[in-house]
Amino acid sequence: MQSSTSRVWFVLALFSLSILVSCDSGGGTPEPDEPSEVSVEVTGTVTSAENDEPIGGVSVEVLRADNGNTLASATTDTTGSYEATFTIEEPSAPDQIRLELSAEGFVDKEVSTGFQPSVSEDVTLEVMSVEATASGTVTDSDTGDPIEGASVTGTRPDGGEQLFEATTSSDGTYEATFEVADEPSEVTIQADDENFESGEQVVSFGQQITTDFSLQPATTEVTVSGTVSDSSSSDPIEGATITGTRVDDGDQLFETSAASSGEYESSFTVDAPSAPNELRVEANADSFRAEEKTVGFASSVSQDFELVKNRFSLDLSVDGDGSIETNLVSGDLSENGYLLGSEVEIEVLPNGENIFFGWSGDIDKSENPATIEITENTSATAEVGTPQDGLSLGIGLVQIGSTIDEASFSLSNDLPEEVIVTGFTLLDQNDTEVINTSDNLTIDQGDSSGFSVSFGIGPTPEEFEQYQTIWEFEFRGSTFEKEVVVGDVYSPSDPFSLDKSANMIELRVEE
Repeated sequence: MQSSTSRVWFVLALFSLSILVSCDSGGGTPEPDEPSEVSVEVTGTVTSAENDEPIGGVSVEVLRADNGNTLASATTDTTGSYEATFTIEEPSAPDQIRLELSAEGFVDKEVSTGFQPSVSEDVTLEVMSVEATASGTVTDSDTGDPIEGASVTGTRPDGGEQLFEATTSSDGTYEATFEVADEPSEVTIQADDENFESGEQVVSFGQQITTDFSLQPATTEVTVSGTVSDSSSSDPIEGATITGTRVDDGDQLFETSAASSGEYESSFTVDAPSAPNELRVEANADSFRAEEKTVGFASSVSQDFELVKNRFSLDLSVDGDGSIETNLVSGDLSENGYLLGSEVEIEVLPNGENIFFGWSGDIDKSENPATIEITENTSATAEVGTPQDGLSLGIGLVQIGSTIDEASFSLSNDLPEEVIVTGFTLLDQNDTEVINTSDNLTIDQGDSSGFSVSFGIGPTPEEFEQYQTIWEFEFRGSTFEKEVVVGDVYSPSDPFSLDKSANMIELRVEE
């Protein structure tokens, strides 16, 4: 607007001067004037719209806005400043001028402004964007398999500005299209995956960037620990063997032993991409049943074991004159004992005329030989003795006043076979028979009712002590006698009942 006004005043002044000159000439014909020129100066600064930094080397063209004719040109210096000057005849001066600016890496720009002798115009240029595409493949260096889900990023090597980010698909490929305003000479491309070591490459920038990666698998360190103890006593099991295997393919990952405290610990590494989902941990120990547990895979696993004993001792002895033989029928026998569930045949071998009565302790068997199943520590004693040792005599008395009114005798059989009673005699102190019977009676094994003889007798308890009994038995074709002195069984504390136990009976055998 100021430029137009000045021009008007300039024209009016010239017109007034022309009139004056015409009047002074006395009204003659005026001579034509020389066209006047105007010196014009156009200055300013060019900066980047991205960071306000000055741009050097920008070409600045000054043109008439009406017809596009070039009036002047200039180039910005390192400070981004430019200066363009020109002269123009005043009558032909345009109303507006146009600035055209161009620079490598920036978008061309046009700016129009009003014409005047001095023009100052600062301009900002937009950085020119370049579209580029980065693509490639990410694979496992060990197997060559594609890595799905890997993150791929591209950054400027100088300032670290991220240019793009992409994720690999199921076939391991990635692709990213991006725009860059200030075109870099190089791009740093990095591939990352939680199961692999990172990969990085610096490549030249271009509109088509292809970069492949072969990543080294990362390793995961795993620690497995716990204790091994006896389930029945909670005592630690020293030397127990603990192994760990993959559930998917059964490959062994570690093996270790429990210390004296029952504690164990083992560490191993596994490639992260091929880490299993589950581990199978197993504990083994002599004399115990193996136990295994399935646990989820993790960098730290804690697993305790309480093992059930599976090997047991068999402790057999003989009470009497004889020996024992054992034979493993099924199962297993080691220095640590019989395996749980093993079957063992045991046979008692009495010496001479001795016979086997039965077992005391943990074996409830009457036959010989016998087969037992090992389910726990077993301890038992074989009772061996003469046939007489298997018979027991009981004496019962009924006392009326100072005399014994009635006496009864009974015999029970603890032998493994039946016994035949062939005779019974009661003798007095003078060896005179008081009672004599020869009625045969068979006493079956374990028959506690026995053979009973009842009779009336009149002596006092003191006199009765002098009486004795003689029994005659038949066993395996032999006859033997059993002599009992009644006085050996008399109990003053209870005169109404006199009992005799087998270990107090003296026997003599006659063929």
